[in-house]
Amino acid sequence: MTLVLPLNIQHPHISHTQICYNVYNHIYSELPIQLSYTIATPGSINLPPNVTSSVVYPESYPQIVKMINNSLSNVSDNINVIIYEAKIVQSTEQVKWKKSIARSSSSYYLYVNATLQLPFECHSGSKCTDEIQTALEETPLTNLKLSTADGTFDTKVEKPTVQELPVQLSYTIATPGSINLPSNVTSSVISNESYPQIVEMIRNSLSNVSDQINVIIYEAKIVQSIEQVKWKKLSTRSSSNYSLYVNATLQLPLECHSGSKCTDEIQTALEETPLTNLTLITANGTVQIQVEKATVQGLKPLNPQANHIGLIVGIVLAVLSILVLAAVASYFIIQKRKTLKLNKKFQGDYNLPINQKYLKKKHNYGGKVSSYELDENNPFHWPFVRFVKNWMGPRKSGFEIETIEIVENRDKLNNFRQQIDIAESRQTQSAFQPAIHEESNANERQKVLKRLDGLCKQVTHNRKANIVRVWHGCNKQLLPYLLSEGFAALGQTDGGWFGKGIYFSSSAEYASRYCPPNENACLLMCYVLVLNPFPVIHDDAPKNAKPRDFRFYGSGNYGTYQCHYIPVSGKKSSMNFRPPLDGTDHANYDELVVFESANILPQIVVHLKPPEPLSPPIQPEPAFVDVEGQYGISMINLSVGERNDDYDSDRRWQDDP
Repeated sequence: MTLVLPLNIQHPHISHTQICYNVYNHIYSELPIQLSYTIATPGSINLPPNVTSSVVYPESYPQIVKMINNSLSNVSDNINVIIYEAKIVQSTEQVKWKKSIARSSSSYYLYVNATLQLPFECHSGSKCTDEIQTALEETPLTNLKLSTADGTFDTKVEKPTVQELPVQLSYTIATPGSINLPSNVTSSVISNESYPQIVEMIRNSLSNVSDQINVIIYEAKIVQSIEQVKWKKLSTRSSSNYSLYVNATLQLPLECHSGSKCTDEIQTALEETPLTNLTLITANGTVQIQVEKATVQGLKPLNPQANHIGLIVGIVLAVLSILVLAAVASYFIIQKRKTLKLNKKFQGDYNLPINQKYLKKKHNYGGKVSSYELDENNPFHWPFVRFVKNWMGPRKSGFEIETIEIVENRDKLNNFRQQIDIAESRQTQSAFQPAIHEESNANERQKVLKRLDGLCKQVTHNRKANIVRVWHGCNKQLLPYLLSEGFAALGQTDGGWFGKGIYFSSSAEYASRYCPPNENACLLMCYVLVLNPFPVIHDDAPKNAKPRDFRFYGSGNYGTYQCHYIPVSGKKSSMNFRPPLDGTDHANYDELVVFESANILPQIVVHLKPPEPLSPPIQPEPAFVDVEGQYGISMINLSVGERNDDYDSDRRWQDDP
């Protein structure tokens, strides 16, 4: 029996969410699936320039769930669908036009990450799972109205691809002389504009396997490796080898399920990629190269004969054992050097302040998260505890610190580092250059950006990207979702005063106003990557206007601006904080609205003691279902604060697991 308890948790920073706690007495197992539906009406999608994916908001999930349930109705009516993520993804490829000219053609897909809760009869390996795949594959044309971060789209979807296969490809560059990287540059990121050529090369390699394989590229770069070679037996010289590295996902038809012969054919086809001409736009200029013979990782073991070692006898087996031990030792040495090199590349406050070996897995935070609790009485901990308290600033709200934890999700740290590279590559692109002079009151907006720049300078690091240290007030019961899955697991109760995003503040005291006034209060200190921020001033949120009339109420990021920054002020007895009419210099606090979860890296959790009533008094919003009498289950009662003003009553944000 699987027990799922739904709490309606409310929080001013996060949107509405509902965790369904229903008792399914007949549910036996869960089946995770990733679906990629073809959008049959690409003309209905209108994404902004340079945007290749758009998150679908939870308010549209019921339509998708209904479509999946309809597809599976002939299999079983006891299958429950839980959606974790949905987004519209754009795939651009070069197509021939009049046999001589190539043009870009965009295809769109609805990507859905979900879990099917199956009845008892649909156990693993049963005929039922095959019927589920067939039913999903035959999904008829379905009308959907999807609310996304970039607007609402009326679309028609059909025929999902169920299987996704992540691969890492390393192509040999057969013309190293065409590469001219600057000194001390060992890799050069390839622009998204060149992805269609790489996609076409991969699809051509796989054409004999299947013409239904879709390729989505996440990262591509030219990598240089330098080795010492002998020259005339007397001296050595440096020789540079170059490779084209591609990180991608193959969306496979259903017949190419995991472990089938199809995956072996894909591996062989990629390894036999013929010599191909590419013209690539990189961070260091445009290069014309020829690539061939990819090394493939992610499909099958590189040495399939390893299973036959047992056939080797006597001394041969001993020698091989020694070689294996030597190879393992070399592997760990190489990995250690790579880690040291990566840490040297990314140095800054956002890295762990303590040795990783001291971190421990905390069961209630999830398997991906490690943590370490600091002790103020420990002389080795006290210096960093003092730093955290200094970062928090004056604690005027009367809350007191109970404990301080250092937390790390290694996957999130690696993603954050990748986002730094992406942000730095975009800093020089014209699409991400601010156009403040085209906005009203440009001088005041420049003051706002100058204030934000001062916050960025408080974070020490060795990169060109702008990073800021900010706080997020939340309920500690939501930490497992925020730390494990990231802030993408957040929803909204309203549109958001200054945009439909994730809210932070550089003031811990201001962020604490959004904590529940009980033992579940906590603050999450995060590092946020800031690219092309838009300054919000009084013109965008007038004093006498209702929040719903604000310029950015309920909207996504403005244009190509990646976040919104708002200095605010107001009465401390009220939650009605807005941009000050008399200018940025009179702002008491600030708010930062972030629209991409990958740009957020949590590092510190500060657990708070139950404080005296925070200002303003917080009215509890019970979030429980009365099932105690029916099932004998005691539900947890959670409550959060509301942000009200004299004109409008509006909950701000709520954490959504």
